[in-house]
Amino acid sequence: MISVLFHACLYLSDRLGAACDFQVMGLESDRLVEWILEQQLPFDVLYYYGCDRPIHISYAPQQRQSIWTFTDGGVPRLQFSQ
Repeated sequence: MISVLFHACLYLSDRLGAACDFQVMGLESDRLVEWILEQQLPFDVLYYYGCDRPIHISYAPQQRQSIWTFTDGGVPRLQFSQ
């Protein structure tokens, strides 16, 4: 699996997974999140910042399926976690 490494080859996170931010042009991010959930795709954490912003999703062995949303002021709110 891909994970972030520090210069001394130490992992920055113990989750040992991968993550990315992305947006599908022409599709609002809330619809993208709905599709991910409908397809029951595996993920560890998903951050939803708003319908016109990219989402952040991570994959790790834990697959906690945690979903976080953020207020306009950037305050996080846990919406769901297994």
